[in-house]
Amino acid sequence: MWGDAPAAIPTETDRFHFFRNNLAGLIIFFTEMRLFLNLFVQWVGFTLLWLVFVFQLTAIEVLVGAAASALTVFALQTALRSEPLCFWPRLRWLAQGWRLPGMIVADLWIVLRALARLLLQAPSKGAFQLGRFHANAEDCRASAQRALTILYVSTSPNSIVVDIDREKATMLIHVLEPAAIPKLAHKLEE
Repeated sequence: MWGDAPAAIPTETDRFHFFRNNLAGLIIFFTEMRLFLNLFVQWVGFTLLWLVFVFQLTAIEVLVGAAASALTVFALQTALRSEPLCFWPRLRWLAQGWRLPGMIVADLWIVLRALARLLLQAPSKGAFQLGRFHANAEDCRASAQRALTILYVSTSPNSIVVDIDREKATMLIHVLEPAAIPKLAHKLEE
């Protein structure tokens, strides 16, 4: 303490190590701040989305929305850490989206018929269909293929993809009226 010898004057090597250690600390600090900012922006975004959906700006809705958003961000980050996103579509798969408006218009008539049957208390024609689907690999292309197939087929009002079994190379679809598996699903297999 009082009787200790004065500190040595730092040499060039000591200054280099001091700068290097502080630079590493700064890099870690900015990396952590970037992660915090990312999480904060996600939380604010989900909270705002909550408030848009409930369409009320009361203190309790803000508090509940903030809590639900925090839980959502936690669940999202946990899911992304356990299995990272892997999505590498082919351009022609994305271009198949042009077929969606026609499918939606055609399937609206099916939905109206199903609604009429429901109102008239007639039996439903809804059914599960099992079709072949060969995107069973573990790579990013097959993952994109499965994701786009689920998106495109389920966007249509008549059908929803329930499951894709990679081991059996099948896809289970629920339809309101039995119909052929949409051409779009087969186009994504090419």
